[in-house]
Amino acid sequence: MGVHNKASNAGVLGELGRYPLYISSVAGMVKYWHQLASSNVDCSCLLTAAYNTNMNVLCNVPDSWISSVKFVFTQLNLKTMYDCPQNFTTNQIIRKVIGKLKSVFRASWNDMLQASKLRTYRTFKGVFSFEPYLNIVKPYNHRVALTRFRISAHRLGIEVGRYKRIDLVKRTCNYCEEEHLDDELHYLLNCEQSWHRRTKLFKTISDICPNFILLDDNSKFTWLMVNEDRRVCSLVAEFIYRGTQERG
Repeated sequence: MGVHNKASNAGVLGELGRYPLYISSVAGMVKYWHQLASSNVDCSCLLTAAYNTNMNVLCNVPDSWISSVKFVFTQLNLKTMYDCPQNFTTNQIIRKVIGKLKSVFRASWNDMLQASKLRTYRTFKGVFSFEPYLNIVKPYNHRVALTRFRISAHRLGIEVGRYKRIDLVKRTCNYCEEEHLDDELHYLLNCEQSWHRRTKLFKTISDICPNFILLDDNSKFTWLMVNEDRRVCSLVAEFIYRGTQERG
């Protein structure tokens, strides 16, 4: 995605709609457990004997493999599946575990959006899903610029000032005569530096959506960020990229 290593993980995952790798790892562990737990292999089999030993001796020992399996089912409120594995197919258990893990992660992701770094992102990103602009915007530099802008992995005053521990109200735009907060909304809608390019952009967008010009600034910003029209996505991405080049 072209973002730096300090970019918000919640923002990156939210743009991709991609769940963390630990979910597939846990699913693999549970699948292997169920194959052992529901196996009809003779007890003299070494693998079965090892599993039974784990169940009898290590089930409540912290950090043991079988206690980790038990912990997963307990935390996901699926203890019945753990206690009676023979009553469920492997696919039933895997689907249930993955579904629960994804639900837990989405709730955690919504909590992560409350971070100050993502104060703008959470105003327009309400659903954990893949963002279509990643396929729509073809020029790599334009797409990267839009991603960085959306998840606040940019060099606007609002973000640079955060690293320098500058008070929020003092993170003003260096390109405007009046002291406006140099945040994403100001950059996209009002910054004097890009006045000519913005006028051209908004004229084109108004031709696509005549009611755009009637919206207030907050609504315009949200509309531009969530719009899936190919022309709008590409125009906004190019506008943001040109602006970053102008600022240096």
